[in-house]
Amino acid sequence: MEIEEAKESVGQLTEELATLQQSVKDLDQSVAAATEQRKDENADFVASQAELNAAMQLIEKAKNKLYKFYNPALYKPPPKRELTEEEAVFQNLGGELPAEEPETIAGTSQTVNLLQKGLRSSQHSRLQSKVAPPEAPETFGGYKKKSGKSQGVIALMDMLKKDLETEAQEAAHDEKTAQRDYNKLMEESAAQRHQYASSITTDESSKAELEGHAQEMQSDKKSQEEGLAGVKTEIGDLHQTCDFLLENYDFRKTARATERDALTNAKAALKGAKFD
Repeated sequence: MEIEEAKESVGQLTEELATLQQSVKDLDQSVAAATEQRKDENADFVASQAELNAAMQLIEKAKNKLYKFYNPALYKPPPKRELTEEEAVFQNLGGELPAEEPETIAGTSQTVNLLQKGLRSSQHSRLQSKVAPPEAPETFGGYKKKSGKSQGVIALMDMLKKDLETEAQEAAHDEKTAQRDYNKLMEESAAQRHQYASSITTDESSKAELEGHAQEMQSDKKSQEEGLAGVKTEIGDLHQTCDFLLENYDFRKTARATERDALTNAKAALKGAKFD
């Protein structure tokens, strides 16, 4: 009975271990999937932020171009060109190089000259629908009118830049939230996995103990069965002896009586012969 109970408990623990091990496998797969998704989201965020920053820089550069013609007081000239060793040799040999560094945008590998070259298609279409390209400056007449147009263009550029800044801030907030949720998920998953591992260790220990106990009881049962078989054999032998004795009891009783009578008669005969 105890052996059957032990075997039943071992079977239940085996099923529990299989369930726990599958839970660990499923948890590891979900963690891997969440990690891969977080990597993709972060990569998209980094690329998006780079594009938004590039677009905002382009707007600032375009505004600076307008300031050069319509408001020189606000114009910021680019840094003086620093020649490389090859360019210096080229210039010394009579070659002509641009006096200013080419305009580049951080986060991009392209050199740009105009606003339209750097904006993303969606942002470019928004700007084109609102902003007309600045007209070339005129030396005489109409300056106030041109200045007014430039201020309108700059205001629209500021609005577009504000939209881009808001979009960048929202994206940064979403990225921060997603990373926080991911970190929380990893902490909870680690705690859950630790719990699974602890349960697996406990069940494996209990299973090993029950299997050992069941094996001991099985060995004891075998020994007892062998001992019982010996007792049964001994009982069988004794039973045969007893049966023989019972079967021959009357015969032996008669033989003993006959023998006793013969001895009595012989003793009496000897006694009579002595007196004669």
